[in-house]
Amino acid sequence: MTETAPAQLVTDAAPRPTAQDRKTALAGLFDRSAPTYERVGVDHFAELGRRLVGHAAVLPGDRLLDVGCGTGAVLVPAAEATGSTGSAIGVDLSSGMVWRSREALREAGLTHAHAVVADAETIDWDAGEHAVPPPANGSLDAVFAGISLFFFPHPHQAVARYRELLSPGGRLAISWWGRPDPAGTRSSPPARRTDGEAPRTPCPRTAPSAPSTRCTPC
Repeated sequence: MTETAPAQLVTDAAPRPTAQDRKTALAGLFDRSAPTYERVGVDHFAELGRRLVGHAAVLPGDRLLDVGCGTGAVLVPAAEATGSTGSAIGVDLSSGMVWRSREALREAGLTHAHAVVADAETIDWDAGEHAVPPPANGSLDAVFAGISLFFFPHPHQAVARYRELLSPGGRLAISWWGRPDPAGTRSSPPARRTDGEAPRTPCPRTAPSAPSTRCTPC
């Protein structure tokens, strides 16, 4: 009598990507698209950035942080609003996007603002490697996350970190693709059509839309 060994289950399933794997892949994606990002196909991010800064009611002298700063769509108007007596720091994992932000800051003459390559969830970097140190807990008047928070693997942890960084009465200003937030006190109005057709759901990478916006005092 011949005995046979029980069959073993063989699987070719790849290991699940870690949060760091996702961050590395995302940084690479935006590095590759940085040279043409917002220069081809879309032109609405600058307007959305200005509107978010307006919602946050930035004052001269405010100390600001922009997470996932990209090409500077929020960082530049935020730095303009706080003026030379304030400060603004943009953070992004993509070195290509940070280069674009720095280019925009130089063109606008905003020497009190900086962009650094760092993790926008943890807001921690080696001060010796950048022109500015990371902000201290309780030191910021406003934190911005413009069309960026949904990219983060741990958005709830990121928001908790931003609250640590904000001073009493500081503001967390967020914009997000979707319908206006009915719970927000300053939600952007919904997009409207004038041709009689019902509005279509826009693709965030190809068409402008009114994002949900929320500015929350902490």
